[in-house]
This record gives sequence, structure tokens and C-alpha cells, in this order.
Amino acid sequence: MNTFSIDGKVMVIIGGTNGIGRGLVDYFVEQGVTVIAIGSREDTARRTGDDR
Repeated sequence: MNTFSIDGKVMVIIGGTNGIGRGLVDYFVEQGVTVIAIGSREDTARRTGDDR
């Protein structure tokens, strides 16, 4: 068992719909994390959710 595993955790990423934040969303989802991405623009937030 990995002591530092993040698999199965929940993370909130503010600014997670564009740029670096979006990259973090993609990375953590690949690691098994449930991600809640928050952004200020509805269109990019919807695209982020649709991509997943």
C-alpha cells in the first residue's frame, strides 16, 4: 500500500477550467481523484466537464 496514494480522494481546483488549473484537473483525474473544477466562465466549465 502506498502511504501517499491519492486514489479515491476528492479535490477542489479553483481555476480548473483553463490553463494550468485545467492541466491539474486532467492529471489528478488520471490518478484516480474525483475532481471538482471551479471556473468563472460557464462555457469553459461545461467543456471541462464534457471532456471527462
